[in-house]
Amino acid sequence: FAEVTLEGKKADDYEKFANAIHNIPEVVAGYRISGPYDYMLSLVCRDVQHYHALSEDMIYGNLGITKFIGHVALAQTKAFRGFPV
Repeated sequence: FAEVTLEGKKADDYEKFANAIHNIPEVVAGYRISGPYDYMLSLVCRDVQHYHALSEDMIYGNLGITKFIGHVALAQTKAFRGFPV
């Protein structure tokens, strides 16, 4: 998972980032959220080296990221099984 904060806070900045992550296959889900950062991403990488390369590409690419905090899932304690409706 990754917490992402963007440099700019204009609508164009959010749109640029959202469009960019659609073209990154390792980003399997993304949410624009409230709170101390702008996006929460769910990433799938084959190993730690792949994750490191992906995160560096995102940070140093032209996505407008000012802060990228990554988290590695150690175990899944509950799987998503659909909505309870």
